[in-house]
Parts: sequence; structure tokens; C-alpha cells
Amino acid sequence: MPAMTGTRKSNPQGLPKRVYLSRGWYFYVDMNGKWHKLGKTWNFEAKAKWNEFSSGGTIKGSVGDLIDEYLRLVSPTKAPRTCLDHVDQAVWLKKVFGHMPADGVKPSHVARYLDTRCSKDGKPAPVRANREAALLSSVYSWAMRRGLAEVNPCYGVRRNVEKARTRCPSQEEIEAVNSVAPLAVALTVELAYYTGQRRADLLKLRLADLTEAGIQITQGKTGAKLLIRWSPGLRDCVNAIKALERPVRGLFLICNRRGQPYTDSGFKAMWGKAMDKALKEGLIQERFHFHDIRAAAITAADEANMDAQGLAGHKSRSMTEAYIRSHKTTQTDPAPVSISRREKQSS
Repeated sequence: MPAMTGTRKSNPQGLPKRVYLSRGWYFYVDMNGKWHKLGKTWNFEAKAKWNEFSSGGTIKGSVGDLIDEYLRLVSPTKAPRTCLDHVDQAVWLKKVFGHMPADGVKPSHVARYLDTRCSKDGKPAPVRANREAALLSSVYSWAMRRGLAEVNPCYGVRRNVEKARTRCPSQEEIEAVNSVAPLAVALTVELAYYTGQRRADLLKLRLADLTEAGIQITQGKTGAKLLIRWSPGLRDCVNAIKALERPVRGLFLICNRRGQPYTDSGFKAMWGKAMDKALKEGLIQERFHFHDIRAAAITAADEANMDAQGLAGHKSRSMTEAYIRSHKTTQTDPAPVSISRREKQSS
């Protein structure tokens, strides 16, 4: 039993009566003088248990508090890319819901968010709204399991309709953008086209991942482990990347002049500038995303009767089908009908 010399936590609101902080833990002292351990974090674990001892009510914290605790405890257990996405999505969610009490969000609030969410330039952002609503739903589901919320306001709220991307850039378009891109970017694009891998997975490739058998890749999103065997073109591409001028040699295959790996945002900015230049010079007619190169590679592998699913690292063929955006024209015969034709009348 902790000594009664436990100190009160200093904060603007103060702690409820009979709640003390002792040796890094919050305790509740009941009317009989018995100490009950609540937890180390007041806003959530400790506060929820205190509610059970006192009024039995739900958490009085804000949605912003819930989101922050989810980012601290749950997001780090996800894939690195997912964790980064959560941080960005949380910024937008907290702008709208952050000040609201955890039990104050209603389904109508979530629906309005899905309908009105816009990007920084004022354009509708229905897909981003869907992703952010998905995070909010995950936050509430987690909170419900821990007794921090009674209901999930996202349940039953229909998400925005999303159109699957169908952009599958041709090899000519990819080469056109590469012609105006910095060499490091162009070679990374070439590597993406050979391997069909995501940008984030390529940027974290280490020299140690280059083996005699091929390139070893562990996908950050799925955890799938691949060995992409060497082809003459792939080996030539990798050798060209390794030959880039670097005063400082680093551990990563794709790195800057200081030997450090590019950040995803930094590389994305360089790619965007190359895309803008290619459009301005008329080298391509339509913009495409770096991720579309993955679709082009997987589609090309499928058309060549290769293992497209293996290249993609997907667990099911249906997932791979979403990437196969072939532009091949289907050949078929006409319907088996016979139509009598009226003779043309003479004038």
C-alpha cells in the first residue's frame, strides 16, 4: 500500500477528491482508506477507472485526447507508413472534433465531415475524408474496448463513393518524365518499373538487401517478404544507382549526397517537379502518380504471363486484379443474328 504522502498532480483542472499521484501511478482512496491503483496516464486509463469507482460515468476527456492516446499506444504497432498516415489524418480530425467531449460526437457530425471535408485549396477531398473517418472509427473502437467510450459514432455512417484508379502509364510516358527528372529520381522510377514495388519500400532498401540471388524486399504495408531475381535490366539499373556520385557512402541504395535516405516527402517533391515539367513541355498529356508505376509493372507482368501476384506481394489474386489495368482490346464475334435490309429506293 503506498504511503499517504503521495503528492497531487499539478495541472490546470486539478485532480478529483481522493485521487493521488504516487511514484508515477494514480491512486483512488476509497472511504475506507483503501488505495486502488488507477494507472499511469490520467486522461485515459486512470480517469476511466476512477469513473468506475465514483460515478460510473463515461470518460470526460475530449476527442483530441482520445486521438492522441491512440497515436501514442496503437499507431506505433502498425506499419510505418500507416503510422505516418495516422499522424496526418489526426491533424484534420482534431481541427473539427478535437475540442468535443468524447461522448459528444454523433453520427450526424461524422456524416457532415464526410460531406464537407475539403483540401487546403478548397477542393472536395472525399477519399481523404473516408480515410480520416476510418481512423476516427478505429479510435472509438479501441476506446470502447478500454471503457473510454460507450458508442462508436462512425457506425452506420456510409462512406463516400470511391472510384478505383485506372491510370496505367505507358512505358513511353514513364520515359518521358524520366527525361526531365533528376538522375536519382529517374533511376528510382526505373527501379519501380522493374520491381513493381511501392516508393516507401524502395527508399528504405539497404545495400545489404542486394544479394547474389536478387533483391530482398520486406513490404512495409503488408509485411510480405519477396526476393526479386536479377534480370539484365534490373541489375544494370541497380548498378547505375550505386554509381551515383556520393561523397559520403551510406547504408542505403537510394540516398542523397550525404549518404542519407531520402524522406518520402522530399522524394515526392522532386517527383512532382519532374511531373510538372513534363506536362509543361508537352511530353505527356495527363498526370500520373508514382504509385501508378506499380500498376503499370504488375499489369506488364500479367500480360507476359508472369507471376503478377508474386511481384505485387499480394495475399490473394483479387488484390492483384485491382492493379491490373490492361488496355488490351477484347476481341469477340458479332451476335448470331440476321437482319433483313430494305432495298434502297431509287430517286
